[in-house]
Amino acid sequence: MRQLSLILIFFLTSFLSSAQETSVLVKKWKLSGVEEFGEKYNPTDAQINDFIQFHSDKKYSGLINGLVIEGTWIEKTGKYSLVPNKEKSVFKMNWIKLVSVDAQSLTINYQSTDLIQTKLSYTPEE
Repeated sequence: MRQLSLILIFFLTSFLSSAQETSVLVKKWKLSGVEEFGEKYNPTDAQINDFIQFHSDKKYSGLINGLVIEGTWIEKTGKYSLVPNKEKSVFKMNWIKLVSVDAQSLTINYQSTDLIQTKLSYTPEE
């Protein structure tokens, strides 16, 4: 009986931890900074309305450089993978990667079709 209780507590803790991590991601994030070639910049006029929104149905949508992006996201053991929908996204990229997320910040890297890597920093939209 004690082993069953310990197993139940372990699964419950794992489930709550996973749900908590997901709830940190699932919201609308507003672009707050851009980094290219090691230089950090504030969003330009073309980027001022950029955002990314993660939905509980494992989809994301948003704007990069004012152009629509869409895709899906996967969470596995606390790591997130982003898969762009290249048919629906107006903004074209080779790949996109979620670098970090916590309650106050989100960082994404992507590589454009001309092979330039850009880091985008976001804060939760209030």
